[in-house]
Amino acid sequence: MTAPTQSSSAAGDFTHSDCLGREGFPHILWTVLGAVVYTTPPLYVGREYVEKSVPRCQVSLAVAPHPLHPEWQPIELALFGYCLADTQETAALRAL
Repeated sequence: MTAPTQSSSAAGDFTHSDCLGREGFPHILWTVLGAVVYTTPPLYVGREYVEKSVPRCQVSLAVAPHPLHPEWQPIELALFGYCLADTQETAALRAL
């Protein structure tokens, strides 16, 4: 397993994370991917913003192609929600 990472873009709008620092569906997703020999954890790119006075967020989840099976399709999802952490959890659940 790799160490949890999180960073922000230069504009400060986007957060890049592997979400391995907390329990829940992102951790379960990485456990499942690790069991089938994925070497890179999924990348979650999130952005929080306010739309019509309502806090919103957008999360994109990307799982790289499998290193030993390039014919397997990569997993890519984009979701919208209200709370960044909850939307990351939902993205991991859908990827499972």
